Order: sequence, then structure tokens, then C-alpha cells
Amino acid sequence: MDYLVCLKSFVTSVKHNSFAGASRDLGVSPSQLTKQIHWLESHVGSALFERTTRISRLTDAGEVYYSYSLKILSDINSAQLALDSINCDPHGKIIISSPSSLSRTLLSDLYHDFLVKYPNITLRSRSGGYPPSVIDGQSDVCITPINYRNGQLIKEALFTSTKGLYASQDYVNRHGLPSSIDELAHHQCLINMQTSPDNYWNLSSENKVKVNGCYISESSDELIKLASKGMGIVFVDEILIKNEITEGDLIAIDIGIPLDDTTFYIYHRPVAKSSNIRLFCDQIRGKLLGSVAS
Repeated sequence: MDYLVCLKSFVTSVKHNSFAGASRDLGVSPSQLTKQIHWLESHVGSALFERTTRISRLTDAGEVYYSYSLKILSDINSAQLALDSINCDPHGKIIISSPSSLSRTLLSDLYHDFLVKYPNITLRSRSGGYPPSVIDGQSDVCITPINYRNGQLIKEALFTSTKGLYASQDYVNRHGLPSSIDELAHHQCLINMQTSPDNYWNLSSENKVKVNGCYISESSDELIKLASKGMGIVFVDEILIKNEITEGDLIAIDIGIPLDDTTFYIYHRPVAKSSNIRLFCDQIRGKLLGSVAS
């Protein structure tokens, strides 16, 4: 059997935590996928899954092999992109992960400019903005305010954005305005678990407060939508809610202290200078580097 095909089947099975889900994703029959997994296990000389009647978990050997398999498939994709860009006009697909509110308010215009310049490249935008998505191959580029450190990724600063506290007028009418940090603890707050996993809002280098979360999510878009509907106070970058502020759906809350700005970053794996990913990142950085979005 083809080693790379079997490797991809293995990785897809782990991501879905299901052979049936992986077979649907890959467009192969469950029996064919099972044969590929068996062949791979025979090839490496170790069982990769602990099979039960309901679920298949990775063995210790499978855990190790999975981490290397992700890197192998990602490196192969990067190598192909690099060769494609050397041998002909740039073409292919770039998958970008970012908060959808950021794509809507800022990035869509930059994507347009890039596609005009490179019409044979396809951009696919995924809602998210979680840097590990680049490591596991779900995206090629991640644009996010999350400050993530990993030796497998290139991280470059893009721009800074003013951060603030916001709520709807309906929420303020019902619950009043907090006028100090201490009063925030008595309000309904909408918490982003990626940036505030311990329920603490780092308002500035000198001011941090633990808040009560009536709703906790990894998605800033969900939190913004719920804040607009009067569910609570959200601590978010102004660049993400430009439309909501303009439409009057959200208003700023002043608690009497200056809040720190947020730096947005772009993440990708190491690639050749001529690769599509490098072309994309360089153009985005050229447009945004050092600017203050407000």
C-alpha cells in the first residue's frame, strides 16, 4: 500500500476519534480504511490503537507516532508549496485560521488585495485563531491575539489594538455600569477561555481581576454576539467589534483605569521564502506591521 495514504488515514482517524468519521472525510469505505491502518501497524511493527467495541484510543506508540506523522504531512505539504512557487506562477490553496470577526472587520480587504495580486491562489478562511491548528495541519497560517510559544512555529507581530470593556445598553439599563475593577466581580461577564482560562481578566500590567462567567467560550464571535444581546460584559479588542459599536449594539465601559493594548500575531511553520505561505504572510505584514487598529 501507499505509505503516505495510510499515514493520512491514520492521522485523520485520530482527529475524528472514529474510523467511520475518518472514512467519510477521506471518501473511502470503512473496510478500506481499516486495511490501511492494519498495514501501517504492520509496517511500523507496533499497535497504534487500543481497540474497544465503542472507541479506539491511541497506544503509547500511537501517541508518539501521531506527533511525528503530523509533522511529516505538514512538511510534505510545505515542500510541495515551495516547489510549486519556484516552478511556476504562485498557485494552490492557503488555509487561514482567525477569529471570524477579525476577518469581517479587517482581514477581508487584505485577502482581496492578495487575491488580485495572486489570482491562481485560493484562500480558505477558517473561524478560530488557535495557533496549534498550524502544528496539527488544520491550517497553514493563524492570525490571532493569542501569544503562543512553540519551537515548531514562526511567530511575527502584526499590529496592536485597543482593548476595552463593552456591554449593550439593555444590559446597562438592567444592571448598571461598573465604575471600578472591584465592581466587575459582581457583574455577568462573558469569558474567552483561550485568553482567560483561569477566569482572570488582565486589564493591564498592574490590574487583574477575577470575574464571574455566565458564559465561557473559545470563540470571541460568540461572546460578542451574546454581549450585543444583553447577556453580559465582554473584554475584547475594539478591532473585533467595530461594526457593533457603529450600529450601537455595544457601548464602552469606563472603569477609570487605562487598559493595555493587545498585540496580534501571525503564525506559520518554517517555509521557503518563495512559498505561497511566505508570500501571503509578507503581504499581510507589510500592510499591518506597526499599525494601531482602532
